[in-house]
Amino acid sequence: VIHFNYQCSGDTRASALDDAFTTAHKADKDNNFRTISAVIVDELGLADGAPERPLKVLNKWLDQEGVSHSNPYPAFIGTCNSLKDRSLLNRSVCLFRQLPDEAALVAMIRAVPNERLQE
Repeated sequence: VIHFNYQCSGDTRASALDDAFTTAHKADKDNNFRTISAVIVDELGLADGAPERPLKVLNKWLDQEGVSHSNPYPAFIGTCNSLKDRSLLNRSVCLFRQLPDEAALVAMIRAVPNERLQE
């Protein structure tokens, strides 16, 4: 799996998101589809509020038209705290986590220094 990361912001442009997918798809083609590319888009919710509505470009990459075993599209993973464009949700799996309670926060705070010492 080859991953391509993209960080969204309020200034995200549709062309930039499209370029990320095009680059991933080209990497798969260059490897004769022996690899699987995944585009990881962080903070989709920030781009959802951008004036250009850049998340609309995801529709062409999430649609299955033109996709075959000999021409697969890259996998897509998006993270967000909130998403207003509900049209993207009908083709997604949503994972929701509750906020950690005080005990969980204390456990994380204690674990971080130990992990850094092990690096």
